[in-house]
Amino acid sequence: MVKHWLFSLGIIVLLIVGLSSCGDNGKGDSAANDTIPEALKQLNKQISNNPKDPAVLLMRADWYRVNGKLDLALTDARVAIQLDTLRPLSWVALGKVYEDMNKFPEAVKATERAFTLAPTDNDVMLALARINIIFKKSETAFRLIQKAIELNKINPKAYYLAGIGYLDMGDTLSAINSLQTATQQDMNYFDAWLYLGMIYEGKNQVLADGYFKNAIRINPESKVAWYLLGMHYQKMAKIVESRSAYDSALRIDPAFKDALYAKGYLLLVDTEEYEEAIKLFTEAIVIDPKFIDALYNRGYAYELNGQKDLAKKDYQDVLKLQANYPKAVEGLNRL
Repeated sequence: MVKHWLFSLGIIVLLIVGLSSCGDNGKGDSAANDTIPEALKQLNKQISNNPKDPAVLLMRADWYRVNGKLDLALTDARVAIQLDTLRPLSWVALGKVYEDMNKFPEAVKATERAFTLAPTDNDVMLALARINIIFKKSETAFRLIQKAIELNKINPKAYYLAGIGYLDMGDTLSAINSLQTATQQDMNYFDAWLYLGMIYEGKNQVLADGYFKNAIRINPESKVAWYLLGMHYQKMAKIVESRSAYDSALRIDPAFKDALYAKGYLLLVDTEEYEEAIKLFTEAIVIDPKFIDALYNRGYAYELNGQKDLAKKDYQDVLKLQANYPKAVEGLNRL
């Protein structure tokens, strides 16, 4: 069978901002108190005991941001600033929230405000460096990173950002050196291990395997880490291990469309479990009706399963979303 490598790569291109954020665990809070995560309960309690402490508000803002509740994160960051407008880390937190909301002018303004207040603070310098990497202002970013390292020799975050900056510039060797330094200085630096895994994937499978497993050791509830490990195993033709890794990602977040798609593709191509693949592709399409790769591959699974009318409809729907999609045209010609 000809393999159609049509993985959705969106999850891999989460460069610069860090893969461990962006609501990675797929869990959130609820209005019902008994379903609120324990970490959030504790933060709420601390804020209730001391409502004018901006530090705790910023901790809750970060929790909200990581768990994808950006409006609540924005509110907490703004209240923290109102309590103390001269606290630079409040402005950094606000910048991160704006960044996750794709409001980059506001993110830049907030981060630059933090830098005005504390131009030699390590976290502030590196926050501004991140912004400059995003806007591909490498010279400014590396100047800030170098200054941070000069002031703090043990600085894994600075080396991690340098690695991301080098990756963005296409300098893989320097990126590896910087990311490895970050992990040497902090053995629990999740993002650094994950990026090393992605860099070595396809180059040195043994190292890639170890790097991904180190990331999972640090954060076993990272759906992204399990997903990337699953892709790694699938490319190595380790089908059982790949399937298990995708299952782990979906245990953490059953609505993780990239893992649904990847597992569906594995069942379609590697184990020929067409009906189960169709179910997984359908789940991904329900989450994202414009998920063209999932729609095409569901049509292909229908075709291989002898359900030609359904296959034809999916191929036609693909072409409505993207005219002249080559594989959908080929599929219709076969039918």
